[in-house]
Amino acid sequence: MQTKVNQLTYAICVPILSCAGLLLLLLGATILESKLADNLVSVHTTVTEHAHKYLSPLSLPLSLSSPQPTPAPTDRGLSTEEHLIIAAKQGNLTTVTRALNRMQIHDSHRHAVVDMALYYAAEFDHVDIVSHLLSREGVDPNEAHHQDGHTALSIASSKGHDDVVQLLLLLRGSSININLRAKRGKTALMWASIYGRTKVVQLLTGTQRCNLELRDRNYKRTALMWATATHHTAIVEILLRAGANPLAQGTKNPHLKVQFRSQPHVSAMHIAQHYKHHEAVKHLERHIKARTHTIPESVEHAVALDMLREETLGSASREDDEL
Repeated sequence: MQTKVNQLTYAICVPILSCAGLLLLLLGATILESKLADNLVSVHTTVTEHAHKYLSPLSLPLSLSSPQPTPAPTDRGLSTEEHLIIAAKQGNLTTVTRALNRMQIHDSHRHAVVDMALYYAAEFDHVDIVSHLLSREGVDPNEAHHQDGHTALSIASSKGHDDVVQLLLLLRGSSININLRAKRGKTALMWASIYGRTKVVQLLTGTQRCNLELRDRNYKRTALMWATATHHTAIVEILLRAGANPLAQGTKNPHLKVQFRSQPHVSAMHIAQHYKHHEAVKHLERHIKARTHTIPESVEHAVALDMLREETLGSASREDDEL
């Protein structure tokens, strides 16, 4: 019996002792490796310090010499025209000025590049660059870019950059085409009405050359119809005050309800009722009631009709003046 106990003890203890011895060996090897690594680092540091102290930096290998600063990336592969476009997008007036000074604007290609720079500056609301480009001769703000046909005025109007719009109207008011059609046949006024750019609509309708009755290419809608469909009540009232025809009609609209589809043409009132734009319905009803559709026989007759319309509107006109 004692022999079996001894054998069992031997069978259990020997593997345990062997594992313990192996772990001690691994621990010793790790400690030794760490000390060797520390010694190697210390030796490398000492050698490097002596090398820097007694040797000239020009004679040292690249690994021991001081690190050289990485040169800043350059755009040497870009042309002056490309620099101009990028700077106009980013709002870098200094680079725009330098690029313009390097360019000799004497052909249609270079004119087109400057016009495109004006377009991008207007799109990203860089007023200082727009002002600088408009001060140069030969810059055409009516030039359309890309397939959508947007101009500097239409893209600024759609994005609500009223400072850019005001600058374009002030500096190029006599030559800028306010009624130029852009994407899908929409004017700057239509885009501003669709996106609810109230300040832009006020600026555009403040000019006598703004045509309020133009229609887009697809739905044949006026700016008033678009403002009604997109629930921009303030713009609806601004357009009506500016003289937009509340009874103007567009083409059939398959998206309207059945009772409105039967109409031969769709008006702003149909659109307002379909989209349940109740405030627009009230404004339209008031202006329809006050509006006379008699064709003026003379200038004096037109003035009399305008006075009658103002008297009929009454308090509504005074409320509008406070906006």
